[in-house]
Amino acid sequence: MLTFGVVLTTLGSLLPSIMTRFSIGKAEAGSLFLLMSFGILASSLMFGPLVDRYGYRVILLAAAIMIALGLEWIAFASSMMALRFAIFLIGFGGGVINGGTNALVADISSGGRAANLNLLGVFFGVVLQLVNQTGEVIFDVSLGHLHQLGRGIGLG
Repeated sequence: MLTFGVVLTTLGSLLPSIMTRFSIGKAEAGSLFLLMSFGILASSLMFGPLVDRYGYRVILLAAAIMIALGLEWIAFASSMMALRFAIFLIGFGGGVINGGTNALVADISSGGRAANLNLLGVFFGVVLQLVNQTGEVIFDVSLGHLHQLGRGIGLG
């Protein structure tokens, strides 16, 4: 859930930088949140059968990789289509993390399932607060450095 908290707040923290970089208005920037929500919805429908077939470890690892790739893709996106795909990918991975961790905690809890799920939710809330407070500054600096690094090695 820690990762899911970061995923949901990352787009909000990055939005001012994204709006400036791609010269988009508030309406188009808001549609990025909609794409993230579609990614979360799509993954919520798909993760159950995938977990049953491959297990929690593989699915949660794949979701974390999707999130990392999506964040990296945002840093190097050169078009709005690439940015939209990256946002959807982050939402999809975040939805898998959310559903997968909740299902995993419910499966491994022999007693006090509700208390354990509430404790899991605490991590989500703590990260939301921390990223909202510090995220824009950290991510703005990080994306600038990543973009310069990518240009230096011929990616941008």
